[in-house]
Amino acid sequence: MNIMNNEKQSLNFVLEMRQRFNQPKFFIEFGEIFDIQDPDLNNMFLFAEEAFNDKKPVWYVLAVLIANFGKMLIFHLKSKEDAHIFEAINKKPAYLVAYGVIQKSLDDCIFSYGYNEYLYNLLLNQSNKNSLPLEALQLIRYKDVEIREEHIPDISQFRKYFEVKENKLNIDKMKKKYIPLLKLYFENNGLYM
Repeated sequence: MNIMNNEKQSLNFVLEMRQRFNQPKFFIEFGEIFDIQDPDLNNMFLFAEEAFNDKKPVWYVLAVLIANFGKMLIFHLKSKEDAHIFEAINKKPAYLVAYGVIQKSLDDCIFSYGYNEYLYNLLLNQSNKNSLPLEALQLIRYKDVEIREEHIPDISQFRKYFEVKENKLNIDKMKKKYIPLLKLYFENNGLYM
């Protein structure tokens, strides 16, 4: 019996993606990540602004902002094949908890390798030293995963920040606000991908 929706949600595929993208291959400065022409950029800042206006801690606001980096970073990949892989697998995020893959805790769980899992692993990589709390990394990783509040407190509230809004922001003003905040939490002025 095939328990996966497709081959891109199989355990073998996920393990292959982890190995393939385990080590960053190039560096992107935060300023380069924010492409003014990207239609997702406005929403990314809108989501972060909403969390900021709700007086969430800076690390939380950055987690909201960063949760969209995965998708944006994929399009900076040198290989179009790699970008297409992420496009295909992120359409149906799934996790393998129900099938006995979980070992000791939720953090041992193996998830399909979409934008959030990719970004989570990037943030854990020693090349991307940062001072984000574990809670921020978990919110980013589990954003699109069907998971109960008891496992990740505040996950439902976190997801609410990603509802599409109709509002146009001044992107240059947003960059001036958020890039210095990112620098507070990251040793580098960007991410190794």
